[in-house]
Amino acid sequence: MGNFKNSLSAILRKTGLLYSSDYLKFFLKKIKNFKRNSQTKKLYPAFIFPPDYFLYETFALDYYQYLHQGKCNANEIIDIISPLIDLSIPGQKILDWARLSPTCIKISRTLKDKLKNKQNLVFPETW
Repeated sequence: MGNFKNSLSAILRKTGLLYSSDYLKFFLKKIKNFKRNSQTKKLYPAFIFPPDYFLYETFALDYYQYLHQGKCNANEIIDIISPLIDLSIPGQKILDWARLSPTCIKISRTLKDKLKNKQNLVFPETW
């Protein structure tokens, strides 16, 4: 299967159709996920999603998957670093690493107060 994809990709690249085929795949994925993404946007109206093409390349243009994975990553990182940093210091940041998903950064900042007060980490329905 991988060999076929590589050969097809090489043919599309040589004929100059690689960009067009990628855009077609993006557009079809956007249509496929339209209903689910619309529902996710309604559930989280205050959340600003990155551009669709970014999500197409990283999360198959699935807004829910982007949010869910961001929450999971934030929880894992908080579990690892919470014993190591004092969040009572004003201006203390949990994350600010550009290579991580912006969702992870937003969620960790949201959880800062709960972590400081040792409350259960429960995500709000809207941000």
